[in-house]
Amino acid sequence: MKSAFLLTAAIVVSSFGLDAAKAYSQTSYTLDLNYDVLSQPALVEDDKFTLTVSGTSTDAPFGLNTINDFAYTQINPVTGVYRINSNPEIFSLENRPLGQFTLGSGSNKIFGTDDVSGVTDLKNLTSQGSGIFTITGGEGLFQGATGQFKFSETSKVSFEPNTPNQTRSNLAGTVTTVSSQKVPESSNNIGLVSIGLAASFYGLKKYKRSGHFNNSQFIPKSLT
Repeated sequence: MKSAFLLTAAIVVSSFGLDAAKAYSQTSYTLDLNYDVLSQPALVEDDKFTLTVSGTSTDAPFGLNTINDFAYTQINPVTGVYRINSNPEIFSLENRPLGQFTLGSGSNKIFGTDDVSGVTDLKNLTSQGSGIFTITGGEGLFQGATGQFKFSETSKVSFEPNTPNQTRSNLAGTVTTVSSQKVPESSNNIGLVSIGLAASFYGLKKYKRSGHFNNSQFIPKSLT
């Protein structure tokens, strides 16, 4: 039975003259995700393309079993060197929307941007690339998420129209969320700092992999 361990550290802070304290909770999820992906380039101009990506995972936890991405790419037709980025201005493309990746299709999602570089073997029609996926937010468990994934990919490349590239992608990194909640304070308004630790251990039978959690205390500087 696959399982995951969750440890949440909560910091409750209050001071004189306040009617309620705030509790801050920080949770980190260490993830290692594999996706089978189809990517379809579409020519914009010269050697620059849009790239539409969709894929699935059979073992991603927390419902992160899909990946969808819209980005821009440029490839050198002689050397095969390419770059993929969510920002069209990187490739001097103006008046075009920013790209974004989304992990998950249910209640839990992770959003972000990507920057990838690699080389295509123009003879054997294969490619390898790596880069960084920067997390900018999320939904569900990953509301307000931040962090980074290290990204790597290997692909079978097609230059035939309407034939997508077949890619095996890996994303590995740590996703951090911070939440706050008001806590009722005693009427005597005495300064109080209390620390509560809560741990829960639960099974994730439906996944083939576990999520791993590292927790740390978090107090904003403005409250210290």
